[in-house]
Amino acid sequence: MAQSQFIIWQQSYSVNSEEIDSQHKELMNFVNDTIRHSTGDRKAELEYFSLAIKPGINFLQKHFDTEQAAMLAQNYEGYQSHKTEHEKMIENLTRIHDDVLVGRQALNLLEIALFIRDWFLNHIQEFDQKAKDCFKYS
Repeated sequence: MAQSQFIIWQQSYSVNSEEIDSQHKELMNFVNDTIRHSTGDRKAELEYFSLAIKPGINFLQKHFDTEQAAMLAQNYEGYQSHKTEHEKMIENLTRIHDDVLVGRQALNLLEIALFIRDWFLNHIQEFDQKAKDCFKYS
């Protein structure tokens, strides 16, 4: 798996904002890196998870804050539903992170990475594309 790219940037993902597109690319790199670390070596996976997931969640929150600020600035009609989707994702990832670290949930790094990938790609297509007129001003 070492060199595989499981998400590849496509122009169809663009929301016409250099800043947000750049953040989306960085998030794709994070997902690809997480998938590459899904080797089946439990100790190595837990070490990666312990070091990488919380910073990933923090970056995701920063990204969401960027999008939400752009939507608010443009009085975007779909702001609340978009923000709610962001909040749910942060809550889900934080719960998974905390549950794994205290032993309430077994670590399945690949499953977590695929969950993030699928949510992320769906979110870009279903929510971000609808708001892209707001993002071009960010």
